[in-house]
Amino acid sequence: MTNTRKSKNAMQLPMSSLLLPTLLVAALVLSLTACGSKETAGTSSLEQTGTEQRTEASGEEAAEGTESSDAAVLTASEGGTENAGEEASEEGTAAESDPPEAAGPSVSALVFVTGDVTIAMDEEAAPILEQLGEYSDYLEYVGCAGLGVMKYYYFSGFELCTYQDAEEVDLIYSVSFENDVIETPEGLCIGDTADRALELYGELAVADDYVIQITMDNTTLIIALEDGYVTSIQYISKAASAKYT
Repeated sequence: MTNTRKSKNAMQLPMSSLLLPTLLVAALVLSLTACGSKETAGTSSLEQTGTEQRTEASGEEAAEGTESSDAAVLTASEGGTENAGEEASEEGTAAESDPPEAAGPSVSALVFVTGDVTIAMDEEAAPILEQLGEYSDYLEYVGCAGLGVMKYYYFSGFELCTYQDAEEVDLIYSVSFENDVIETPEGLCIGDTADRALELYGELAVADDYVIQITMDNTTLIIALEDGYVTSIQYISKAASAKYT
């Protein structure tokens, strides 16, 4: 009988003793749940912070890229403007420094030059003959039309002819080329083409298939042609030759 009562007593434990373990378990579960929520919140916060940082970095990079692009465009624009300005300046300088091309030939006078001696038509012959020195041959004959005694002096490569004025002073009548060794001051010689002659004397020339004539002041330059090539060259006094013919 005694044992039976003890068992009943043991079964009759207070309710507070049974509820205590239950409360402890519930508290533990709540505690773990709260920790998990904090960790999740912390993780979310970190992820959000990282996302914001990445967004800011991307924005900064995009801004830097835009600034770099703008700078490149500005530099290219400045460079293009400077280059265009320099090219325009250079072209302007070149245009100012380059003289205009002369219209026609640069012939100031029709004279024959040999060595240091310049021979112009109608000049007194004596000083010129003295400068020329010894000649290889000579002949003369009485001219007509008031030209007096015509004298011919032969030098290396050319013939010099004189005539006389009313006072019987010898004047230069003509200079005729004898070969292709000598040339005019402009660069024409026997054997050159007719085109070469026209290139040298331009608009001054009066030409046909057989002769090119250039007249300036008191001198006529007569260039004879054959098959398009120069066969003779002669300087002659315009006034005296008009008397002779």
